Amino acid sequence: MKLLFLMYDPLPPQRPDVRVLFGQELPRLGVHSDLVGQISPQAAPPWAWPAGQLQPAGRERKGLWGELLRPLQDLAGMRRALRREHRVIQVRDKIRTGLLALCVARLTGRRLAYWMSFPFAAGYRVRARQLRAAQPKPPDPAPQ
Repeated sequence: MKLLFLMYDPLPPQRPDVRVLFGQELPRLGVHSDLVGQISPQAAPPWAWPAGQLQPAGRERKGLWGELLRPLQDLAGMRRALRREHRVIQVRDKIRTGLLALCVARLTGRRLAYWMSFPFAAGYRVRARQLRAAQPKPPDPAPQ
């Protein structure tokens, strides 16, 4: 079985869980994973991935523009990668890319799995509260 895996971390994968689970253990069970994502600026080709192919979807970008462009880069990478036979599209920690992948999965008859390793929406809410609480309060106007 072939799995198309879109992950938040830059390619090639450095996280031990991804390298071991998707790069070593799942291939032993016949599950091969092609990875789609942004290439780390520090990574020089060739990029090795023993369990399938790496499909670069552009260079990793930081900041607001990077966040806005990343789902479109992922969509382009998905489009190129789906020429191969993938039964499942898996998205990890990419909310907007997950929505695009859902549309692609529905249009192409593939299954979609969304893997949330961190509750980003809740984390953003907690961080916003922390920032608001840290802001200095304006002084109360003096009574007249």
